[in-house]
Amino acid sequence: MIPIQISFGSLVYPSLILAYLGQGSCLIVDGADVLPNVFYLTIPGKHDGPLFWILYVFAILATLIASQAMITATFSLVQQLVNMRSLPPYVRFLAWDLARLTCAFRVKMVHTSDKIQGQIYIPVVNWIREYLLPSV
Repeated sequence: MIPIQISFGSLVYPSLILAYLGQGSCLIVDGADVLPNVFYLTIPGKHDGPLFWILYVFAILATLIASQAMITATFSLVQQLVNMRSLPPYVRFLAWDLARLTCAFRVKMVHTSDKIQGQIYIPVVNWIREYLLPSV
């Protein structure tokens, strides 16, 4: 935990602050010229220069990493909710209580590795993400 805190405080956070300050200063100087596409038009140098393509590749890699982090965080959050008994464990169906008109939502967790504890797959979360994320 300490190495993550040190690397975040000494590398990631200052880099983010410098990136945001650079974009803000470019917006102040250039104004309406860079407003249509703030991220790519605030890169210094020529539009097809080497710095543009390096930052373009870094942006794609950052998007992939953020996507994987979002998937992992979603599965971990639901696993923690089930472990805290905030969501009931799995049964093979959604049981409807017609008298109270409530749905007892059950969650199935599949452990994908026998050796590593945190490797899980939750089919319900995958289906929910499949239908909700495109709507955003």
